[in-house]
Amino acid sequence: MYSRASGYQHLWRKQPVLNKIYIQYSDKVTYVIDDFQQSPHNWQFSTVRGLVYDDGTLPAWPQESGLSSLDTHSPHETWGLLLEWDDIGDKLVYTPSVPVNAGSFSAISFRVAQKVGSSKNTPGQIQDFTLH
Repeated sequence: MYSRASGYQHLWRKQPVLNKIYIQYSDKVTYVIDDFQQSPHNWQFSTVRGLVYDDGTLPAWPQESGLSSLDTHSPHETWGLLLEWDDIGDKLVYTPSVPVNAGSFSAISFRVAQKVGSSKNTPGQIQDFTLH
C-alpha cells in the first residue's frame, strides 16, 4: 500500500484477501482524444487540439486534475475529468482539429465511473450517458 504522507508500507495481511485481476489491452494503433495530462490543467483543451465545450448546458464547470484530488476514494495515480449533468440535454463535446473517421475503428474505449459518496450521482439511480 502506498501512502503519500508516509511513503511505502508493508503489504502483508494476516487474513487472505480476494482479488480480481483485469487485463487491459492497448493496440499499437491508437487515437487519444484526451489524456488530461496537459499542464496547466484545463478541461477546455484536449490532447488532439480542437474544441471542447458544453454549450453552457452543464450545471457546473468540469474539473480536470489528478484523480486522487478529484475523488479522495480514487486509488489511481493518473489524471482525469470530473463533471456532472442533471438534464438529458447536458453535454460535453470534443471536436478534434482534424476530422476522424471512427467508423474504421474496431473498438472505441473510454472509462466512466460514479464518484463515491456524491450526492449528485446516487448509486442505483438511472443514468443517462451517450456517445455520439
